[in-house]
Amino acid sequence: MDAATFYGLHQSSISRIWKKFQTSNKVSDYQNCGRKTKTNQLEQSLIIEKIQKRNSTCEKVAAELMEESGKTISRQTVLRIAKAEGLVFANPKIIPFLSDKNKQIRMEYCQKLKDDDLSQLVFTDESYFQLSPNTHKQWIYPNTQVEARYHRKAPGIMIWGGISREGKTRLWIQSKKESITSELYIKILEEELLPFAKDHYPGQFWRLVQDNARPHKSRLSMKFLSENVPILLLHPPYSPDLNPIETIWAIMKNALKQISVTSIKELKTVVNQVWNSITIETINKLLYNHREKIKKVLEAKGNFSSS
Repeated sequence: MDAATFYGLHQSSISRIWKKFQTSNKVSDYQNCGRKTKTNQLEQSLIIEKIQKRNSTCEKVAAELMEESGKTISRQTVLRIAKAEGLVFANPKIIPFLSDKNKQIRMEYCQKLKDDDLSQLVFTDESYFQLSPNTHKQWIYPNTQVEARYHRKAPGIMIWGGISREGKTRLWIQSKKESITSELYIKILEEELLPFAKDHYPGQFWRLVQDNARPHKSRLSMKFLSENVPILLLHPPYSPDLNPIETIWAIMKNALKQISVTSIKELKTVVNQVWNSITIETINKLLYNHREKIKKVLEAKGNFSSS
């Protein structure tokens, strides 16, 4: 039986300990001065592995070690070891999985827009805003990225909006618990998108960017779009980084964390107020940065860029 199997650790932990022993003839990370540590190197490695598991806490790790080994280790000891390892308690950056086909579609989309000033594009999207914060913090190394997970939604509302260099549409807010169907999506476009386009692009050429949600691509919706929108650009799937309105949603959700909201009715009011507070200067700054994002995705061969 090898050491990793015997101690119940990953091979990487054993390799790290062995390398440290070879270079310094010791395995402890702590100096021999001050209070004597209650954990050895193998226990510290086990703590580091356990604390990074989803939904893990210092209290849970301490309890697990007590149950497994009979050794009493405090929550503070687990916390100290996690911090000494450089771990932080934060939300990991969620990234969707991209197949080679997805990357190719992203490349084609970015090629179309790489020299575009985005002045005639209207970026649209829906987003779900919920009463309780959608946080899934865990102990991670800084800037850790994980593939997207799907979580059960807390009570909230669906909204739709659009942004362009000319400003933003009115915000559509779900009036009752209803699914976005083709019929409802067309109604949203009729009431919110087309009046915006008429006001800001009178008699002019403009383009709509929407994602690939089923109601957006249905036969009924596509017929409506072909009759009312000059040019339609379908957004690449699994590419929230390529729609600048996603950053607007993030700004709004961060703002809502600072506000106590206790009912759906209140949530609707506050979400609309936050949307109305988004300035055209903020939108144009995002669109300027989006041009740089497009270049970086092309450099990354369709993959997510580092920023």
